[in-house]
Amino acid sequence: MSLFLITDNNIVYKAKIGYSGGSFMQKVLIEQKRSGTLKWRLTAERANHLTDDKIRLEDVNIYFPEKDFSLSTKEALYNISTRSFVIPGEVRAYAKGYDIEGKDLHWDATSSSLHAEGGIRIMGKGFMIEGERLRAHQDKAEIDNNVKAVFYGN
Repeated sequence: MSLFLITDNNIVYKAKIGYSGGSFMQKVLIEQKRSGTLKWRLTAERANHLTDDKIRLEDVNIYFPEKDFSLSTKEALYNISTRSFVIPGEVRAYAKGYDIEGKDLHWDATSSSLHAEGGIRIMGKGFMIEGERLRAHQDKAEIDNNVKAVFYGN
């Protein structure tokens, strides 16, 4: 499918494509850029349109280049209007120096915050921290409810 837009007098017209139940895309790539800089990139094997604003993604990978952080999951729900994600199942994330495992993650793009309600485990060189809940914003993360921390010596 090809879509062409004709603009007049430097006015940009956005096309609105309606999707009905059962519509889907395969090999999906979504990127968010600010001032030409890539903020995040999402790839998914399949995207099922639930409504015009909500998409169910399968076999998802998301990469945040500024933090060299990536995550993967079997399923995610993406809201086009708010650019927010809900990952109802298990998620694995990788960053420089540590790995993260968790469940039930919610990403709010408007506040750039992440929270997990289904348990979280962070493992790095010489340590492991786990708890039932995670709240993260910018470079600060808090884990609470039944927190366990183990530090390994050399």
